[in-house]
Amino acid sequence: MRIGTSAPIDIVQSEATVASRELDIIVAENQVGNAEDVLKGLMGFENPDDWKSRIVPMDALGVTTTTVSLDESIAQALQNRPELRQRQIETQISQINLLSAKNGVLPQLDFSLRYGFAGVGGTQTFFDPTTGLPIASLAGGWDDPLSQILNHQYNNWGALINFSLPLGNTTARANLAQARFGASSAKQNTALTQQAIISDVRNAVRGLDASSKGISAAMKSRELASATWTPSRRSSTTACPPRSTWSRSRTTWPRPRPRSCRRACIYRQAEAVYRTAVAACWKAWACGSGTKSSPRSSTPG
Repeated sequence: MRIGTSAPIDIVQSEATVASRELDIIVAENQVGNAEDVLKGLMGFENPDDWKSRIVPMDALGVTTTTVSLDESIAQALQNRPELRQRQIETQISQINLLSAKNGVLPQLDFSLRYGFAGVGGTQTFFDPTTGLPIASLAGGWDDPLSQILNHQYNNWGALINFSLPLGNTTARANLAQARFGASSAKQNTALTQQAIISDVRNAVRGLDASSKGISAAMKSRELASATWTPSRRSSTTACPPRSTWSRSRTTWPRPRPRSCRRACIYRQAEAVYRTAVAACWKAWACGSGTKSSPRSSTPG
């Protein structure tokens, strides 16, 4: 082998690396197209010509990592998650139904008390008790009974006690058994929902913490890669390294920036999962979270 020339195997390896990178570009372009279609669908594109346009992000993807407390996140989720609140209301309704069903199998005792005033008005006719013929009459009007009621001349009262004992009462007992089962099921569903919420929050917090550490690791890798491939670093090495050495170095060239962007996207996804787990998505939309990208649509020429 002559000095300054590459071995055939190095050329083949370089060409294979180039082909592999071209394949990565093709796959990445396909993923970008799919993401654009999803975003266009969310933006409500209806005209076929609008679907031919390209969406170009204008801002860089900025991410500010935050540290969350597991206990506070679980407490917030248990307070805000609507499905848990729904289960709690269902449990309260089942307890009311159970109380009503218990009353249905018990004996019934009713007690009522009545007290009031009465008045008599109109023309009064008096009859002879022997012959039955009218012997006298007394004219009156509507003011007579009103005066009697206001003066409490004719008061009356009454009391009523009613006791009933159902025999057999199979329908009420069946309703009671059904109500007990419903109350027990409602409590179990509430407990299962609470367990699922706690599990979701724990997974979301772990994912958020892991993605935050991934961003830190990617930034550190980028700094180390930049320090490794500086001109001073290359000048401090051999003045004329073999061509095969440079070929192998190019195949292992680090790609820190795509890795950092990928980690940033993963963190944003983990943050969305966390906000969903603690039911704080509406706050994110109202107040904003991080740096929002402002995409613009452009028609390819």
